[in-house]
Amino acid sequence: MTRLELRQNGGGGGVWDTDPATANWALGATASLDAALLNTGTGTVSFAVADGGVFFVFASDFSPTQFSSGASFTLTATFADGSSAIATVTLTVPTIASVSPSSGAPGASLTLSVTGTNFQAGASASFGAGVTVTSTTVVSSTQLSVALAIATTAALGPRDVTVSNPDGQSAVSPGGFTVGLSAPTISVAFLGKLRDKVGQGNSALTADGALDGTFQVTLQAGSGARTVTRLELSQASAGGGVWDTDPATANWALGAAASLDGALLNAGTGTVSFAVADGGGFFVFASDVSSSVFTPGMGFSLTVTLADGSVVMVPTTIP
Repeated sequence: MTRLELRQNGGGGGVWDTDPATANWALGATASLDAALLNTGTGTVSFAVADGGVFFVFASDFSPTQFSSGASFTLTATFADGSSAIATVTLTVPTIASVSPSSGAPGASLTLSVTGTNFQAGASASFGAGVTVTSTTVVSSTQLSVALAIATTAALGPRDVTVSNPDGQSAVSPGGFTVGLSAPTISVAFLGKLRDKVGQGNSALTADGALDGTFQVTLQAGSGARTVTRLELSQASAGGGVWDTDPATANWALGAAASLDGALLNAGTGTVSFAVADGGGFFVFASDVSSSVFTPGMGFSLTVTLADGSVVMVPTTIP
């Protein structure tokens, strides 16, 4: 190969070549995508290509639409024996219009839709550091269904979304997806007076011989993995009881455990700091101050404080 020229078809199209005597922009050539340029210091080329072999050319993009889908180019290659070959290509470049949902929390697994144009069978998608794509389904040339998992340690912030076609063409949506802590969704259900975990008093973190009001707390899927740092259970009626995990208050102790029969997660002072997986849950135990506290129709609210500073209050009524 002794000379290369790439010309955009159509009026006013750009021209790139390996001839320093012209005013055209430089055209780079390499043996592979990541190899060094085969051009000399002046831009000329003289390299061998095996029968059936390939090489790559690179043309600087001097406008946002230069290499957009539908653009047509002609490459003229001149060989050492004086012969030349001409090839024309029309670009079919993928584009990304939207990503939905456009955010997810660390620890979450979700399936999202990527819309755009010119997606080919076998297209793949990537979402940057900390986000693992488990499958990419090409629904149509304008839609991908992408299943992904966000690492619990993934850094918060935007990620570029990249869609790559099997032919090497790709599209990037800068900051098209964000790893962030969305507002968590928490549900609370009264299970009955099932276990005896705590007693009557601020620091009574042992059984007292009476069954406790027992609630199951669930961190709904999609909320992301979270760390609970404080719990408070309040009876809705005026003058109702309050139980919490704060030793600085005069409220009775509120126990927390990963399972009904698991050990309390509270520290010796009553405080808590424990992780809950996305879609996971835990149980809380409140000592019964009287026989009428945990009865049908009584209302309660559980306030859950998380390590990221968010606070969620969930009301529940005993059925």
